[in-house]
Amino acid sequence: MKKSIIHQTPAERLANTSQDTLSHTQKTNQLLEEIKNKPSQTKMQMELTNKPNELATAFFSMLKGEKGDFVQGSKGEKGEKGDRGVIGERGAQGEKGDTGLQGKMGDKGKMGDKGITGNNGKDGTYGKDGSPDTADQVVEKVNNSKKLVDAERVRGLAKAIADIQKIGTNPQGGSGGGKNIRFLNAGAEVSAHVTEINFSTGLTPTYDGNGRISLTAAGGGGYTNLTSFVDQTAHRVFYSNGSGDVTELALGADGTFLKSNGASSAPSFDVPAGSGDVAKVGTPVNNQVGVWTGNGTLEGDTALTFDTTTDTLATTLITATTVTVDDEAYDSTGWNGDLSVPTKNAVRDKIESLTGVTVETPTGTVNSSNAVFTVSASPKWVVSDGITYFDGAGYSYAALSITLDVAPSSYIRAII
Repeated sequence: MKKSIIHQTPAERLANTSQDTLSHTQKTNQLLEEIKNKPSQTKMQMELTNKPNELATAFFSMLKGEKGDFVQGSKGEKGEKGDRGVIGERGAQGEKGDTGLQGKMGDKGKMGDKGITGNNGKDGTYGKDGSPDTADQVVEKVNNSKKLVDAERVRGLAKAIADIQKIGTNPQGGSGGGKNIRFLNAGAEVSAHVTEINFSTGLTPTYDGNGRISLTAAGGGGYTNLTSFVDQTAHRVFYSNGSGDVTELALGADGTFLKSNGASSAPSFDVPAGSGDVAKVGTPVNNQVGVWTGNGTLEGDTALTFDTTTDTLATTLITATTVTVDDEAYDSTGWNGDLSVPTKNAVRDKIESLTGVTVETPTGTVNSSNAVFTVSASPKWVVSDGITYFDGAGYSYAALSITLDVAPSSYIRAII
C-alpha cells in the first residue's frame, strides 16, 4: 500500500509525482516551502482562496496513500575482493602453563658392551706364622718362664733326668768321672746331643776295652756297593785300583775319550786314531761318493756314485776343461753299440778318411760361449769338441747358419 500524501515526506511526494504533474509539483514545492516558513493563518486562508487548484493538488499530495506492495529487488553482483589487511602487532606472551604430568617409564635398554678388565689389586700382606714352635723356641720359653715346669708334663724329661743321675753315680771310662764323647765327620761335629748310634748294614763295631770302637766292613775291606759318594769335586771320574780302593782318574784333554786298557789295567783317556771333525750329513747309502758340505762334514749324492764291483763311476754331467781318454783307432765293428767316448784324434782321422764329403770349419768364434756359426751349405752332421750332432739333435740349421745346443770350447767341424 502506498502512503497517503499527507503522511509522505517531501522527498517521497516528489518521488511519487508523475511527469505530467511536474508543474504542479513545483507549485507544491513552493507551497511547502512557504508552509515550512510557517506562514500565518490569514495568509494560508488567502492562498487557499486565491489558488484553489494548486492548493487542492497540494492537499491531495499531502494525503497519506495506501501502503504499496513490497517487491524485493534482485541481489546485486558480488563486489571485488578488497586488499589484504595489514598484519596486526604481535600479542603479548601468555603466562606459563602448569607443569605437565610425568610420562610413563620407557622400555629397558639393551645391555652395554663388556667393560675392560680392571687392574689387579695390591698383594695382601703375609699372615702371621702359625707353625708350631721349634725345639729351641720351646726351650727358650721354658727357660724364660717364671714358674717351674713339672718334669712329668714334658715328655721324656723325667727319663732324661734319671739317666743323667745314673751317669753321675756310675761314671764310665778310666779313673775319675766320665768324659764327654764327641762324634765327628771329617773333623766336623755331627751333633752335641747324641744319645744313640746306629751302624749301617755291613759294618761291625768292635770295642777294645779302652774307650775306642772300631768299625769293620763285612767281607774284608772296602764297600761291596758304592751307594753313597757325595761332596766330591765336580766333573771327576773315579775307578777302583788294583787294591780295590776307589781313586780318581785325571780327566784327559778336550776331545779325548775314556779308553779301556784291559781287565788288569787302569783305564785312561786317549786321542782317537785318525781323529778329525768328519761327520755325516743326511743319510748316505752304499756306492754314493762323499761330498764336502762344510768344514768337517760330508754327505752322499745320488747323482754321483761309484760301483766298487765294476769300478764304474756314474754321474749325470761332467764339466771339465780337459778330459783325457785312451786313443783308439776307428773300428766299424768294435765301435758299434759302444757308448764310451772316442778321442778327438780318432774322430778327426775318421772324418778325413771319408770320401764324397767335405769337412768344413764353420765361421764363428770358439770360446765356450758362442753357439752360432755360418756354413756354406746344410751339413750332414756336425762334430763339436769330439761329439757328433745332427740337425734337431744337438744343433739347428736355418739359412746357412747352425746354432748348437752346447757352445764348443775347442773346435767345430761341419760335414757337408
